[in-house]
Parts: sequence; C-alpha cells; structure tokens
Amino acid sequence: MPRKKPTKKKSAARPKALITAAQGKQEREQAEQKRQEAVVSSINWRWRKFALGIMNGKMNYRAYADAYDLTEVEINRKQYQVAAANASVLLKNAKFREYWRELLQEQGFNNDAVDSEMLQLITDPMTPPTVKRAAIKDYNELMGRIVKAVDLTSGGKPIPILGLTHEVPTE
Repeated sequence: MPRKKPTKKKSAARPKALITAAQGKQEREQAEQKRQEAVVSSINWRWRKFALGIMNGKMNYRAYADAYDLTEVEINRKQYQVAAANASVLLKNAKFREYWRELLQEQGFNNDAVDSEMLQLITDPMTPPTVKRAAIKDYNELMGRIVKAVDLTSGGKPIPILGLTHEVPTE
C-alpha cells in the first residue's frame, strides 16, 4: 500500500498569515504616520501664514510682516522696506510658488471649483448680462475656443493686404 505524504495543517498556516497581515498593516500605519509627521515638519509655517495673509486680501508687505513678526512695519520705514523687498523675493521663489499652488488646491481653488463658479455665474438669472458675457468669454478663452491674435510685426500700424489698408483693432 502506498504511503501517504504527511499534510500540513491549514489551521497552523492561518494564524501565521493573520499575524503577518496584522504586522504589515501596523507597519503601513506607522509608515503613514511618519510620512504625515514629515509633511507637517516640512511645512514652513511662516510661508503658510504669508500665503494665507495674501489670500485674505492683505498687501504683500503686511502679510510678510505678520508672518515674520515685523511689528513696526507701519511706522518704521526700514522695516517696511525689508518686508516689501522680502515679500517680493519670496513671491518669486520657485519652492514657495509650488507651495502656493498646493495651498490653493487645499483651500478648494482648483479647476472643478472654478468651473462650478463660472457655471453658477452664467446660469444665475440675477447675474447682470455684462458679467455673464465676461464669464462666457473667459471660459471660452480658457477652453481654447477663442484665440487672441496678436500683431507682432506692424506695431499697431495699418497692415496693407492686397493693396488695401486695414486698421489693426486695438482694445
């Protein structure tokens, strides 16, 4: 009679698999927590305060002064100059501009939100016709339906075409 091969118990493998899955989940959670901590620690809170100040309508120098604790910016001309110059430099910083875009996304300013607002302007019966026309024009320009022609050769002077003189429209 042929001898049967010993079989492994399936129940013994399951607890080990469950333990491994639980450990894997715990490791993933720890890795995610470390990633979130790294994001929080990498945030330049002064940049955030500066950007939010501008988004709330503050002048560049005032938002910079608030973010960097320049308390006498309104009365001290030197602090005003420092705040204005540094705000200008910061706004040109590539890393800050990238952070600005992320912050805009976080605050809900994205393509979907803009499209929704444009649709609301266009379809709202209380919106004045001039605003509707402007919204439709802007939307069409953004979607590439309207292409602005720019005269790069004549400098705004009449362009002779087939012996006729045509005026270049100016806005």
